[in-house]
Amino acid sequence: RWAGGPDDELIKQNAKLADKFKGIQKASLQESNMLRQHIKKLEIKYRELQQNAKQMKTAMKHAIDAAQQARAAASQNQGWGQGWGQQRWGGHQQMAPNPDRPLHAGAAAIVAGWMNQNSGQDGAVGDNGGG
Repeated sequence: RWAGGPDDELIKQNAKLADKFKGIQKASLQESNMLRQHIKKLEIKYRELQQNAKQMKTAMKHAIDAAQQARAAASQNQGWGQGWGQQRWGGHQQMAPNPDRPLHAGAAAIVAGWMNQNSGQDGAVGDNGGG
């Protein structure tokens, strides 16, 4: 029914729509690429957090075991006795705390939080201020 080619106005509309489509496509590809990078960073942080949590759990287990052994030794009147270094508790040779070894970053943050909570209080730990 057309005598010749398509109308010039129709060609302009198609060109505008094609440009608009290309712009939308480019923006969506950029956004999906940005989101993909963000997800990768979050996954890396999550793995680090899991690893730190596992290390903290292990450190807490060792600390609890050492505290229980110290309590058992104290109840048997064996006490700490030798100061820092290797000691025997209940037939097990155990390394006592080393003051020169820094705390794990997560443990240091927890201890710092405890210290900050107690820094505003007068008296010794557990002191209610009442006499």
